[in-house]
Amino acid sequence: MSGERVTDQKLAPRPRWTDVTILIPLRLRGRRPDSSQRRYLARAASRRGRDRKRWERSPAPCAVSCEDQSVTAAAARGSPAPAEVVAAVLVRDRHVLLCHRSPDRPWYPDAWDFPGGHVEAGETPSQALRRELYEELGIVVEEPTVPELARIVTDEFDLRLWLVEQWNGTIVNASPAEHDELAWFQAAELRGRRLAHDDYVSVIASALDAAISGSD
Repeated sequence: MSGERVTDQKLAPRPRWTDVTILIPLRLRGRRPDSSQRRYLARAASRRGRDRKRWERSPAPCAVSCEDQSVTAAAARGSPAPAEVVAAVLVRDRHVLLCHRSPDRPWYPDAWDFPGGHVEAGETPSQALRRELYEELGIVVEEPTVPELARIVTDEFDLRLWLVEQWNGTIVNASPAEHDELAWFQAAELRGRRLAHDDYVSVIASALDAAISGSD
């Protein structure tokens, strides 16, 4: 089965400033403030204006995990947020399925990658994973309910990877325009092969370890 080819039988949003009105008892009773009280009101309004500007200039609080710091940094620079991407690490008999990206693909051409793709508007990452596996491999999987196996965050993308060991259907290359080949690999067979990301070697090792532990 080694190297077996698959033939065609696929920030937390910044809270809005809340302008807290200072209540002056004299005003509440409908009495006109005298000159000293008017100066007090003017100073209070000026302080609120300065505080508002200081808040708007301050960086947004980090309300995300360390893995998301690239996303926070991009937002602070005014750069577009990294694209949300999901992928599956399919494991069978201690082999991992990889897809060879066609040479004309704009992202990581001529490299071995996991099946998956971008999260579309209105989707959760787990919903996107289910859709992508059906579109690319012709298989049906349950939406994952466990945390992802790994997460890779760069300035360009935020990739979540899930371990998948069960599916319905026969794996085929249902998206030949995107992948020109599918194949199963053991970890040792990845040496010398061009992978879409250097971290994939450790991700595959973790997936195989998890699969073996789960079968014991």
